[in-house]
Amino acid sequence: MAESAATDALPESATDASDAGPVPTQLFLFGGLTQPGDTTAAVVVGTLMPDGSIASWTQGEALPEAVSFSVGGASSTAVFAAGGSAGSGAFLSAVFGAIVDGGPLGPWVMVSNLTSPIFRHSGVSTGGSFYVIGGGTYSGLTADVQYALEGIDGRLGGFNPTTPLPAALDQHASAAGGGFVFVTGGVLQGDGGISGDVLSAPQNADGTLGAWSTEAGQATTPGALARFRHGAATYKGNLLVVGGLNDTGFLSDVQVAPIAADGSVGPFSPTVSFPAAGRQDFGCIVVGDTLYVLGGDSGNDGGMPYDDDVWYAKLDGMGNITQWKQGPPLPTGLAYFGIAAH
Repeated sequence: MAESAATDALPESATDASDAGPVPTQLFLFGGLTQPGDTTAAVVVGTLMPDGSIASWTQGEALPEAVSFSVGGASSTAVFAAGGSAGSGAFLSAVFGAIVDGGPLGPWVMVSNLTSPIFRHSGVSTGGSFYVIGGGTYSGLTADVQYALEGIDGRLGGFNPTTPLPAALDQHASAAGGGFVFVTGGVLQGDGGISGDVLSAPQNADGTLGAWSTEAGQATTPGALARFRHGAATYKGNLLVVGGLNDTGFLSDVQVAPIAADGSVGPFSPTVSFPAAGRQDFGCIVVGDTLYVLGGDSGNDGGMPYDDDVWYAKLDGMGNITQWKQGPPLPTGLAYFGIAAH
């Protein structure tokens, strides 16, 4: 069992955590698989330009160990990688953190532990808390939701349980906005199949989550939201669901829906699909007014490297896309990695 109770303090940062903080200018891709069975500890750093383009990719400080299926989070001074698989059936409870202070990233140290080892989970940072949601454990899928609070110095506290999901779930995606946390799609326990639901829970002032509401994802095309290993993000009161896999194959579509003041969502309608092969387990994130789709697995076969292509698109006020552009490729094909922006 790959877990440890020992944690270390992050190095000191010169950043004043009371500052609101700048718009993120870097993307961090950590761990993942470069091809089937080849887990990496590498961290790739992308420099973002004001127009949303990516100037370059560089190698950052590596994680303490190779890990795939980790999820990313960020505080005012640091980025985090939580849980995942170390290969050979070993899951991690470790949460690694690294200071981001306008200079080189790192070093990474273990800053906390999840309540249990987990992978194929989701994670999201919002409102001073980092949430880790659902996933697979040694005993099967879990509905557990756990959270850690950001300290006054931007460091991360211990993880504690909060309101669980209505049902055990893995390979889903999560996002946050407007004081709510959202979960879309995923695979249900046993023969429950692929979920097409959208779950939402309000974020309380103490970091806990309120009761989850379940909505059948209403879309222009019936069943369009039933998917797993996809991406999700929010932008200006809209929820986006991106790519992934369903029972017919790989997806490249982007579905968008308005978020109401009470956290209810929908209906969804399609916007412009990304102009490349459908895929699963890619990087998906919104920074500023730009949506990014990075790397992933578009049907890897025969031990070949995973996808290295990078796509980005501006979002309008309704979360719709007018045009995709292609950015510089990743240094290597990469899938099943964690992602954060700072």
